[in-house]
Amino acid sequence: MADKTRQDSEELVKLSGGNQAASAPHYERAKGGSDFDQEFERRYGKAANAYRLRGSEYLSQSGSAYTNLGDGHVASSTHLHTAKNAFEDEDAAYGASVKRTMPEA
Repeated sequence: MADKTRQDSEELVKLSGGNQAASAPHYERAKGGSDFDQEFERRYGKAANAYRLRGSEYLSQSGSAYTNLGDGHVASSTHLHTAKNAFEDEDAAYGASVKRTMPEA
């Protein structure tokens, strides 16, 4: 039963790193503005470019959404690190006050 409440600091750090790494692609996607966008009219013509420009509002909203997604991963990473530190601090501070009544404790 005690294993269900046990916190593994290394696992929290691993999850935190995963969330930090997961944020990078979302930030890249949110940037937009590639060379492809700059050369679009020259390559595909005015009509296609007009259609693309009308879609720029969608792309702007999409960029905001990807930025928010990246921010969420960074926040999760920060919370996981904070939780790890809090668990370790509490363990060190209050672990000495727990009676050792079980041989495996």
